[in-house]
Amino acid sequence: MTHEHDDGLAAEYVLGTLDGDARRRFAEALARDPKLRARVADWERRLNGLGQGAAAVEPSAGLWANIDGALDALATERPSSVTIHAGEGAWEQLAEGIEKKTLYFDEMARSESYLLRVAPGAQLPSHKHRATEECIVLEGSFDIGDIHLKPGDFHVMEADTRHPVIYSAQGGVAYIRGELR
Repeated sequence: MTHEHDDGLAAEYVLGTLDGDARRRFAEALARDPKLRARVADWERRLNGLGQGAAAVEPSAGLWANIDGALDALATERPSSVTIHAGEGAWEQLAEGIEKKTLYFDEMARSESYLLRVAPGAQLPSHKHRATEECIVLEGSFDIGDIHLKPGDFHVMEADTRHPVIYSAQGGVAYIRGELR
């Protein structure tokens, strides 16, 4: 299954705005994933010829200074820290007995931090991880395949691996952080 953020990444890849490790990881995924290649081809088709025939324009002398100033102003508008108190934030239902509360989305790193709350007896089906995901159990317990996790336990699923069924007999809450690919 293709992740919902793949279309945006494909567009960034075609436009050349996806840099560094993100571009390398995307290129690696592109080599393996025909659906992703189709998304890239679609963006290449849509953007083909964009700007062709347009007259060259010389930027004004102060343009870069204006851009730098706007970026500095934008950087000061962004908070240097984020605090979410325990009773704040909204839980969204992912599946029967499974809820997620997004704590932070880092657009630059394309990563997300969230709480996963699982009701007693609920389970998440097996699924493929497109990116590395870290998990710390905060409350209750979780069984991930044959691995039993309790409060304070840490677990990582590497990118491009299949996550076994996650089950919680007593219910639990886990903190999860991972990249969006």
